[in-house]
Amino acid sequence: MIRVIKKKNPKDEEILKNLKIKITKSDYGGIRYKVYHLNKFVGYADYEGNDCIYFVFISHEFSRKGIGTWLYDYIENDLGIKLKPSH
Repeated sequence: MIRVIKKKNPKDEEILKNLKIKITKSDYGGIRYKVYHLNKFVGYADYEGNDCIYFVFISHEFSRKGIGTWLYDYIENDLGIKLKPSH
């Protein structure tokens, strides 16, 4: 019997507790969620409707720290929806 151990996504709690969001209009008329860590821009996600994220970017320096997951959770809470995978 092969047992598969599912890894949890990595998190950096020190970074996550210092994140802030600035909400603006996206280039396509939707909502852009910009993420800052100690006033330094680290990424963003564009929401264009249909319960999907149109585009997401996290700076390489901050990748694999849990910021993407944190951002998706923030957007779901802000919009009161459950995001779906895009096609």
